[in-house]
Amino acid sequence: MDALPPNAPGFPNHPDLILRASMKTAREVGGDFYDYFLIDENHLCFLIADVSGKSTPAALFMMNAKTIIKDYALTYNDTAEIIDIVNQRLCENNETCMFVTVWIGILDMRTMMLQFSNAGHNYPLIKHNGEGCVMLKEVHGMCLGCMEDNEYEKSEIQLAFLEPEEIPAFCKAVKGQNSEIGLLLELHGLRLSEVLGLDWSRVFLDQEKIIIRGSKVRSLDGYSVKSTNKNASSSRAIPIMIPQLKAALEAVENKKGPVVTMSAPGLLSAAKRTCRNAGITEVTNHGLRHSFASLCYYLNIPERQLMEWGSWSDYQTMHKIYIRLASSARNESSLKVTYYFTQESGNVAIQ
Repeated sequence: MDALPPNAPGFPNHPDLILRASMKTAREVGGDFYDYFLIDENHLCFLIADVSGKSTPAALFMMNAKTIIKDYALTYNDTAEIIDIVNQRLCENNETCMFVTVWIGILDMRTMMLQFSNAGHNYPLIKHNGEGCVMLKEVHGMCLGCMEDNEYEKSEIQLAFLEPEEIPAFCKAVKGQNSEIGLLLELHGLRLSEVLGLDWSRVFLDQEKIIIRGSKVRSLDGYSVKSTNKNASSSRAIPIMIPQLKAALEAVENKKGPVVTMSAPGLLSAAKRTCRNAGITEVTNHGLRHSFASLCYYLNIPERQLMEWGSWSDYQTMHKIYIRLASSARNESSLKVTYYFTQESGNVAIQ
């Protein structure tokens, strides 16, 4: 048990992420284990595993597997590659013919996109707010340590976002709610930590702009306000683009101190509740940030401008993670191709 990590870690730069873990063992010594660790400031790796056998031999094999998995997870940011090479290592000189089942996931904490691989382990459960538990039944290969030439795959779970057609319904549903300002700020591309750290001294209604400088993040002792942001590009000016947000800000009588006084869990619950009330896709706070990026892409906003508003440091991150193509845009694109192939090309009609 001493080899297991603490069960209440904190992630100061990601106040919307909470991780808890516990394990009840039948014996003091055995081969069951879990682990979690940061690969870098944006990626969290976590896993659950079960070694064949019991007592000391299983515990020794467990320690070896746990060490190897972490070593390669810190090198390869891909769950399929990690367990593929770990399997090869565990098969080397495995005279005891022991094996281990593993479920491993890597969470991108910027986007809450999860990639995972299952090597013969029991199905884990995932629970979305307001819904029942659902098994993740994907299995991507056999347990590790059995056959050296096994190949493994991975699956992904992406964070939901609002389609452009859903955003007006969201704005209508949040109107007049205590969460209105906070959620509309997130729909402007602000991170949750930036929303919580926004002070009235940085809101300029006469100029219709907001200055983002500073954030409020979770620490082991609660929340703390930082004068700095996540990176250099995070300090920026954002125009107030949603008239409803400007009206809500103007209606506040006491314009001193923090603009948003709701807690991070309160805003998360409000975002999901607002979506349910509107009958639209249920999104998280970070899903609203995704929705903003996708909306700008849908409206053909110049990429350089989008990077500035959302404080993305490079095009690759913005394209790979934040920009999702709206369903209507996909349909329109396919119709354009169909139209081309059903029209005359020169003097030749394409049928």
